Amino acid sequence: MVSLQIDNNILTIDKNICNNIERYSGTDRGFLSQNILSQLRNFIEQIFLKIYSQGQDIESNYHNIKEAKNYVESKGEFKFIRKFHELLQISTSHYTLDEENSERLLLKYYEYLLKSKVFLKDNYLQEHVESELSAFIPHYTWESCIGSIDQSIFSTNTEK
Repeated sequence: MVSLQIDNNILTIDKNICNNIERYSGTDRGFLSQNILSQLRNFIEQIFLKIYSQGQDIESNYHNIKEAKNYVESKGEFKFIRKFHELLQISTSHYTLDEENSERLLLKYYEYLLKSKVFLKDNYLQEHVESELSAFIPHYTWESCIGSIDQSIFSTNTEK
């Protein structure tokens, strides 16, 4: 049973992302991409807090997120999530892109989002994190994406 506030925050954002994916009808992927992109930075920052808190509950505030980000950046095994956050800071922090560019950007971030969800499932929230991503990009399936992910984003190289 999920009881920590961090877990609740992660699951709320995950549900929002999955609800947007479930609404995909073949014609509104750009609009839904905008919605998903607006949630991704919060999602990744909550994952930072989850890693940093090491099983304890922690308040989601600017100070703790900053500390969690610094902690994750200092650990080579979290390179993929650090890189994803850097990309999100550049592209989505204070901007709402048009639908076409949002769709392109989400397709670019697909592997990072998938890896983040796999990381959560494997390490923290095994039965809770949904995996609706394959519905949004029909030519992929959950299993085929795992096999085709560019392994360089998981490297433990600590270079920034």
